[in-house]
Amino acid sequence: MTREEAIMQIESLKNYCEYMADGDESGAYVYDLDKQALDLALAALRPVSREQVEKVWRGEWMGSADGYADGELVYDTWECSHCGHVIDEEDDPDMLPQFCPKCYAAMTDEAVEMVMKRMEELYEQ
Repeated sequence: MTREEAIMQIESLKNYCEYMADGDESGAYVYDLDKQALDLALAALRPVSREQVEKVWRGEWMGSADGYADGELVYDTWECSHCGHVIDEEDDPDMLPQFCPKCYAAMTDEAVEMVMKRMEELYEQ
């Protein structure tokens, strides 16, 4: 069975659960639970969107400055917005890692693209 055939079969089962829940007051709760399980299965079979990746795996480095150099703030402590991991003593924000070393959140647009490419490769398999 292909992924598309599985999606069609699960959608058919979901429609059946909706139909049965409307006609059976006593079993409505059970059919609703079945419907939720089928929704979860459908979500697992469908490809991941960029929005989903950014919602779950996107973070950013939040800098803390403690002084000035040449009239500019100098950031020397960076914290992951996703997990709170701290990187000390990195003056150049361009040298920060693209992924958080603790939670692996994508911290840059390029990192999100890497995750999307990998997810597409997994989906195609």
